[in-house]
Amino acid sequence: MKKLATLSVLICLITISAFAQNPKKYVLLEHFTNTNCSVCASRNPAFFNTIANYDDIVHHISIHPPVPYVNCRFYQDNKPDNDARKNFYSVFSSPQVFMNGVKTPGSNPLITAAALEAEKGKTSPIEIKVSEAHGFDKTDVTVQIKAYDTAPIGETKLFVAVLEKEIDYSSPNGEKLHHNVLRKFLTSNLGEQVTLPAPGQSTYHTFQYSLIGTNWKADEVYVLAWVQNTGTKEVLNSGTKFDITAGTRNTLPESAWSVFPNPFSKNLNFEFGSGLNLEKMILRNLQQQILQSWDNPSAQAADFNWETLPKGIYFLELQTAQGYGVRKIVKN
Repeated sequence: MKKLATLSVLICLITISAFAQNPKKYVLLEHFTNTNCSVCASRNPAFFNTIANYDDIVHHISIHPPVPYVNCRFYQDNKPDNDARKNFYSVFSSPQVFMNGVKTPGSNPLITAAALEAEKGKTSPIEIKVSEAHGFDKTDVTVQIKAYDTAPIGETKLFVAVLEKEIDYSSPNGEKLHHNVLRKFLTSNLGEQVTLPAPGQSTYHTFQYSLIGTNWKADEVYVLAWVQNTGTKEVLNSGTKFDITAGTRNTLPESAWSVFPNPFSKNLNFEFGSGLNLEKMILRNLQQQILQSWDNPSAQAADFNWETLPKGIYFLELQTAQGYGVRKIVKN
């Protein structure tokens, strides 16, 4: 009996340790480029080919400074925000790449696979989750900063930006497809000062943007958020709504909760482990848009009219104090 009790304690400790581990650290690549720059056109293709192999750890943003050419189209679209990042890093030429706030050493190639390989497996004291709820004329954005450990001391700021994932545009330098273009900061372009939460706690920051009056494509627009120490320029972590599909190191085990039947036609049932401290459950479509959320999922989700949900594939995200998980569900 004594041995059995000891084993139970050990299992408990292992489980708690697994839940408490720090989340993975994404690599934020701030890519300074210019649509009139021929050198950019010659070096960007290799850069994009390299980072395409690291979609699971990389967040990329294209910033367009007025160097070497002030008539760059994307700079002209938003001078203040592009200038702010240029000035933050004292950028005087393009192309350049800053990885988590640090300038990459080589100009050709802009980034190496070895540099990205070295970032695999790294963790952060904080996790950033981005949720977007799209309405008829506006999009509501929620950024959750959750602390798992004590962050380094320094002036930390939250940056939240609207990006356009792909833009078809034949630019003067010959490039035809432009990736993750900075469109607009939702925070100040100098960042929004934040006090990071204590380990185990979260803070929530809400924003809103509209596509009215823009030429942005709705299905290509999304939000990137990051927290940066503006003194050292270290990026602590970053996040987008797409991260849920790549998975994180803080996921619940399959046995922690269940959804059945799956596929379903009328009713969907839920079972949650007794040890889970439930926070929220979110229903998303294939485009990762939020369709519904419940702050008390054990009660509210059961009352949702699942029969009226159109046929298709959806994702349920469960957020708990112990971690979070995702279930793909199919409505027949």
